Amino acid sequence: MSFVATRMVAMCVLLCKLYIANAADITYNDLEYTILSDSTVSLTGPKKTTLTQLIVPDYVEYNGKKYYVVSVGKNAYYNNDKIKTVDFSACTKLAIIDTLAFSSAENLKTVVFPTSLEKINFSGFKGTGILTIDLSNCRKLKNIGVAAFLKFTTKSNNEVYLPSSVEEIGANAFNSSQTTDCKCYLSMTNIPSFENSKPFPVKSTLYVPIAQKNAYQEVENLSLYKSKMTGWIPDVSTQAYIPINGEDNEYWGTIYVPKNVSVPDDVKVYAVTQAPLDGIITIKEVNIPSGYCLGEGGYLLSSSTTMTKLMFIEDSVNTAVTVEDNILKGTTTNVIDQTPDGEDKKYYVLADGAEGTAFYYTCEDGNTVTNRAYKAYLALPEQQNKTMSLKMMIDRATSINEIKTESRIRNDNIYNLQGLQMKEETINGMYIQGGKKYIKVSR
Repeated sequence: MSFVATRMVAMCVLLCKLYIANAADITYNDLEYTILSDSTVSLTGPKKTTLTQLIVPDYVEYNGKKYYVVSVGKNAYYNNDKIKTVDFSACTKLAIIDTLAFSSAENLKTVVFPTSLEKINFSGFKGTGILTIDLSNCRKLKNIGVAAFLKFTTKSNNEVYLPSSVEEIGANAFNSSQTTDCKCYLSMTNIPSFENSKPFPVKSTLYVPIAQKNAYQEVENLSLYKSKMTGWIPDVSTQAYIPINGEDNEYWGTIYVPKNVSVPDDVKVYAVTQAPLDGIITIKEVNIPSGYCLGEGGYLLSSSTTMTKLMFIEDSVNTAVTVEDNILKGTTTNVIDQTPDGEDKKYYVLADGAEGTAFYYTCEDGNTVTNRAYKAYLALPEQQNKTMSLKMMIDRATSINEIKTESRIRNDNIYNLQGLQMKEETINGMYIQGGKKYIKVSR
């Protein structure tokens, strides 16, 4: 063999080795992956082009090793007209959905996003048929790229849910000129940057954290939606199943309400009105009559079934029920190792621990609290209770019936039947003012 031929063969062998080492493809359960490192892979597409349901595993096994799925590669499912559902729920390390990953997959209707997701790049889901974009459990998500969900559907009654962690929303990220009646639920108490003036469909109603509503209305790139913003309490759910009084009970959660809100159906509200005794706190149900709303305070919530999204929407019309001596507290922003009620308190939050689901310290000595925005906590004088957990007992003999009207300020603003504020010149038909309904007929 000549010298030149020998060099060419050697070069080919070297190139093959480099390819295998740096861009090795794996086919695993009819899906294709590219190796990124000695323990990670990127999903790069389907082996079967007829695949309609995509279930992505946490990891794949190859040559006796585990490789965790950390991304969906560029153009992985671009223009794929077969795929209808994508489920990332098993993924614990998938952080990036890359450029054009699912773009123009027009029959894609449902996506279950991974809780580990941190970034969605340019046009990741542009031109799909997704009806509901639910990113609420993606608590590490910070960046949503330009046109990430542009033209995501042409149907009406769409919903978008964003987690509190989002910091940047690119131009036209969720815009769709053909989408109508879109409801966008924003959980960010720290207002993210919006790259342009149409991040959402033009006809969207924006639900923003109730205490931050005024700040959202001042954001220049959200001026298009200013008149269609309403406040809500983000990230409210009942998910902790608690046996109380020695018997099976219900699913529980907590909420902090800074302004009057409506209460969803099938949800009971409880307050704590006395100090714990022997490591047990007694809770009492708060009765909210028809036509009334819930006023400021921290509360426990219960439901007969687990509810992952409870809609507590601002109520500027109805009279509020409040509890004067309620000792549950809360804040409208996240607190981490802080003492919002003073350094002489012991702090507790509802959590799972050694005693089951109960109120626990969030630090070793209970002297500080870590608590999410709009969640309730207990702040008790140190001499009252020094134990690290507090169990609950329901007082079924009595309930709280306090309708506080004396501090209610007259509100002459005008609202539609959905509770959204209106301008007088736009009224046509039924409206609400000062807590009463009126009808204006155009002549």
